Amino acid sequence: EKTGQLEELIGPENERYGQFTVYETVIPAAGTHTLAMVDGTSAITGRDVGEAGVLFLAGEFGIGLPANYDNEARDRTVRIMPSELSEGHERFFSLVSEQVRLLGSVPDDDVELALMRNAAGDLLLFAINWEEDAVSVDVSLPEEARGEGMGYSLSEDGMVSERSIAADLKRLDLAAQEAVVLRFAAQ
Repeated sequence: EKTGQLEELIGPENERYGQFTVYETVIPAAGTHTLAMVDGTSAITGRDVGEAGVLFLAGEFGIGLPANYDNEARDRTVRIMPSELSEGHERFFSLVSEQVRLLGSVPDDDVELALMRNAAGDLLLFAINWEEDAVSVDVSLPEEARGEGMGYSLSEDGMVSERSIAADLKRLDLAAQEAVVLRFAAQ
């Protein structure tokens, strides 16, 4: 690991955001572009995917992410709100979220979406609704996602069931605290 100033390469005059930690060596994959560096090492890279994009955070980037650790209690009987982000992380994520986005619009709900490609070239969509109520979010899948995404859903009570969605889906409905994994086979 090494710690240094995060130097953003996409903003005005390479703005600096404070101290960040990354692994000593990060080698960006082909087809990605570096968005920020820490002491000469790629810390954040991006890849364009259709009209949206995907961000990759170098290992250890989250060290120092919380502004403080006052909210460390863990209890399944109460809703625990995440700690506030450090000022540097918050400023950087705010700018980058305007640049690259999988979500069609940023929801107010606590929902996580991620899209990645496996070694076979299949697209994998991961979605988690952390809310205690059902939510529906806008999504923007890349053009190469065709046909039907097949996979599984994990409900709030731990039950696993098969789940599928059409690739041309514009909104994804998630039940309360549902997690979904879907695979769109490579064409």
